[in-house]
Amino acid sequence: MFIKKIIGIALICCGFSLFATEGTITYLKGKVEVQRNNEWIPLKMGDTVYSTEVISTGFQSEAKIKVMDSVLSLGPVTRISLKELSSTQDKDKINVYLNTGTLRTKVNHTDNKRVSCQVRTPIGVASVRGTEFDIDDSNIVSVIQGIVAVISNLELESLPNNPNTGNSAADDFENSDEIPDFGVLVHANQNVQMSSSNSISKPQSNIQTSISNIISQVSTNSAKESVSASEDTYENIQNSDVSNPVNPPKSTTSSVIVDITLE
Repeated sequence: MFIKKIIGIALICCGFSLFATEGTITYLKGKVEVQRNNEWIPLKMGDTVYSTEVISTGFQSEAKIKVMDSVLSLGPVTRISLKELSSTQDKDKINVYLNTGTLRTKVNHTDNKRVSCQVRTPIGVASVRGTEFDIDDSNIVSVIQGIVAVISNLELESLPNNPNTGNSAADDFENSDEIPDFGVLVHANQNVQMSSSNSISKPQSNIQTSISNIISQVSTNSAKESVSASEDTYENIQNSDVSNPVNPPKSTTSSVIVDITLE
């Protein structure tokens, strides 16, 4: 009887310290499936998904999964693995592996609980130190709000263990809420790209990236010149010194308009 009581107390303590949680489908369009017991099962609004399961969207299909107070938004032709969904009294943990497609992660902090959220790809890891970011199978990380720490798998594996705790750098990176002194920090309205050579590009403005993408897609010299002029205007605004009283910028608030005519 005494042993049974001890076991019962231990189980209760474990239940309070760490328990698995689940996600709920809050939005769905088109074909969305979950791999469960080696079968692909169609999902519908309000369905529940669990840790270790794989979620897949089809062509022109989308889904949103609410996990605790955070939201995972899957774009078309996207497949993610829910590596870990768990919660303690003071921390929620979301670990996702992006196999293919595009994933937007919006992390919400409530009830004074910390949130550890990581999205892994075959090349690297994006760990939330803020609230909202996109990541796709081209290994481009675009931050909408907050800060995201990005590090390649190779660099993470090469870092020494923490001499104070003995933990691996990967464990510390996953569980710490501190801004790391390695990898690349990407702030709001910035993006980086992780390459197959395990390098990470320098953060650049999301607007500049959008303009560059347009330039690469337009087909005429006149259109390219029009976009390039807008890009130069944006860079001048970004580089202007607001605090300079001698030559102040015309406005501290700016917008960039790109007008393209494809011939």
